[in-house]
Amino acid sequence: MTFKSKLIVNILAMVIIGIIDPILLGVYLMFFILIEALYHYFNYLRPNTKQFDRIIITSLAVTVLMGVFLYTLVTHIDINFDAVFTEFYSKYLDFDSIETRQFITYIKNNSLYYLFDYAMISVFFMYISVDVDNYKKWDVSFEWLLLYIVPFFLIHIFKLENFYTHNLLQIGQVIFIFFGVKTVYSFLTKFVKFRFLNNFVSFGLALSFPFASFIIGVLGGFFLKKPQKNIK
Repeated sequence: MTFKSKLIVNILAMVIIGIIDPILLGVYLMFFILIEALYHYFNYLRPNTKQFDRIIITSLAVTVLMGVFLYTLVTHIDINFDAVFTEFYSKYLDFDSIETRQFITYIKNNSLYYLFDYAMISVFFMYISVDVDNYKKWDVSFEWLLLYIVPFFLIHIFKLENFYTHNLLQIGQVIFIFFGVKTVYSFLTKFVKFRFLNNFVSFGLALSFPFASFIIGVLGGFFLKKPQKNIK
């Protein structure tokens, strides 16, 4: 699509979504429009930024904005969300009251991680769709490992486990789980020429053995660096 076509489509989408529900318009702006805006920012103004760094930065930006938006939404709307979710899980998922409370508590305690996880899935596949030919050459800055190392020491050495250190630890881990997917894919392409099979194996490993994918991603970030082409 041309820039003019994209602009027209986004304006029409925003008008339609705004008419349906202004809250959904906020989600559209802070999630999808932000992803697209940062994609163009890196592509035209910061073309030397590593592809995986772009994915991480975009996902973090979406997480922060969506986190603030949802927190503001919850605190300013007079709705008992716990009661709403309890009714939903009890009615449609056949959870008992104990299971429902445990599930809601778990979601609350891991909310930032899940926001980041969903954002990174979206951004990761978007970049694959526009840069699939260079996918195996993507690189990452190993400094992102600090997002895992710092909260790990705060939690296990200094016993400072709280909502933020807990979520940051999981975010740091999932970054390199995703890079582990890319690293396994790059390795397999040396021997297997079927992209679908390589993707299936690399994602299957991450889903079945996430910590193994994390270790592979860390090693890939340190030792398997390659020059990459800038996408257009």
